[in-house]
Amino acid sequence: MLAGATQRSDMDPYDKTSPAIPIGPHWMIMWPFDPKTTGLPTTHKPTGAYIMWAGSPYADLHIMGRP
Repeated sequence: MLAGATQRSDMDPYDKTSPAIPIGPHWMIMWPFDPKTTGLPTTHKPTGAYIMWAGSPYADLHIMGRP
């Protein structure tokens, strides 16, 4: 996702109605990350890392920033 993307929610992968959220360049590590055991946040950040869609089958780690 080095060109960035647009999504609707950081919490619900099935959300089709919320306003679009532009996401800058990032890496995604697909794994069922759990914020309770990792201590990572679940809210979008322009830099750093956070868990997107925690608790869903699509949970993944977003590492924000250009390579």
